[in-house]
Formats: sequence, C-alpha cells, structure tokens
Amino acid sequence: MGGFRAKKTQKGCFQSFYRALLVASIISLSVGCSTVKVHLNDHDILHPYLGTKSAVKNFIRSFSDFYLYGQQVVMATDVPFCFIADTLLFPYDLMVKLRRHQRQRPLPSG
Repeated sequence: MGGFRAKKTQKGCFQSFYRALLVASIISLSVGCSTVKVHLNDHDILHPYLGTKSAVKNFIRSFSDFYLYGQQVVMATDVPFCFIADTLLFPYDLMVKLRRHQRQRPLPSG
C-alpha cells in the first residue's frame, strides 16, 4: 500500500514539472523572446547574449515609449527567459563570432 503512494507522488511530481515547463514555454513564446527574434532576423550581427541585451533595452524603452506603455510586466518577464535562452545558445553564438572574426582578419603575406 505504501509503495502505491510513492509511485503516485513521483508521477505527480513529474506531471507538475512538465506543466511548469509547458507554462514557461508558452509564456516565452507569447512574450516574443528577444533571443528568438535576434537569431531569426539579425543573423549577421550575432554575438553572445545579444538577445538579453535587446530585452533589457526594450524593457528600459517601455518606460518612455507611449506605444509600449503598460507592457513593462511583459518586457520584464522577457529578460530572464532571454538570459536562459542565450546561455543555452552561448556556444553557437561564440562559434559564429569567432568564424566572422577569422574571415575579417587579413591573410598574412609571405
């Protein structure tokens, strides 16, 4: 009888984890994560944590821009999601930046 309760509790734990993951994913997609926007649109200027930098700029701009008035909460929730996404994409962004740096470097003459 006690083993049944343990299995049920463990199953409930996984379900609550997946629910939280689903809610976080829906929120990040509905907010319009700046990291996703940067990686889809501005592929030429990629560098590590560009999405987080963009999210912080949008959050600060939301206080002064009349059209963004009242969206501070939405912009504030975008910042941690972008930080997590940028942390996961850090190796890719670093690789892109290093490749671009190598292409711009002049070849040694000799």
